[in-house]
Amino acid sequence: MYIFKWFFIKVLKKTGLIKYFNFYLCKTINGVQVTIPFINGMGISNFFTNPDWLDRIILSCTKDENDTFTDVGVNIGQTLIKVKTIRPRINYLGFEPNSSCNSYVQQIIKANNFQNCNIHNCALSSSIKFLVLEKTLLDDLRASVISMLRPGYFLEKENVIAIDYDTFFNHQKISFIKIDVEGAELDVIKGMKHSIIKYQPVIACEVLDCHNLSTYNFIQERATELSSLLLSLNYSIIKLVNGTRKSKITSFQKIGTIKIEQWTPQSLYTNDYLFYPASKEKEVLVILSKTW
Repeated sequence: MYIFKWFFIKVLKKTGLIKYFNFYLCKTINGVQVTIPFINGMGISNFFTNPDWLDRIILSCTKDENDTFTDVGVNIGQTLIKVKTIRPRINYLGFEPNSSCNSYVQQIIKANNFQNCNIHNCALSSSIKFLVLEKTLLDDLRASVISMLRPGYFLEKENVIAIDYDTFFNHQKISFIKIDVEGAELDVIKGMKHSIIKYQPVIACEVLDCHNLSTYNFIQERATELSSLLLSLNYSIIKLVNGTRKSKITSFQKIGTIKIEQWTPQSLYTNDYLFYPASKEKEVLVILSKTW
């Protein structure tokens, strides 16, 4: 049955017809049957989601289900599905500026009756402000509020509101943060540094390599500032290297400063990092050894 569903989706995608059909399919993820909506062409990456290294780290770092898992960059709910099939009762707090993605994720929550989920249709940044989200697709994984990340790459712009986390959510006890914001990670952490100091969460964060040599200095300067900010919070940095299917971590290395490289296809497997309190180093290393 799965092969039939896989073939059906591939045909609709290849012919371009998938955006004209709205339907639901079920798939088992982490031992739980999940209903996946396909709406206006969105939902494909959720159907092809498989357990990977992040699932195992989430399982190890979210033992207290009274805590909050904070997801910065929800997109169409790939991480939401992971969290709710691993820790169904944990408080999930998500932030997604793309209005199309936000609407889609509400359908996932409703279709699966996921509990304790709060999704906010805004970006996280260092302060309250208006930003411009650049994108091409409705559910664009590469959409960014940092125009210098890929200048001239996107076809559409969406005006969005950004807030800083500390002003509104400092009362939320965070156990884990996932950040995937296409170049805006420095601004996100600036806006939540007091909560990070207070609750000492482990942070999984993507920091992208440089796609355009003309913007290399800009991107490296931001990565260096991010590294310095983390060190000032008494946080350490581990660079992760994933297998070709991202199913497991093949190696990891503690570093002092994030070094940006020219983007290559290999960057898909080398742009993930763990930020963690120095006091939790032994615990984090044990967790990583189980995912390697």
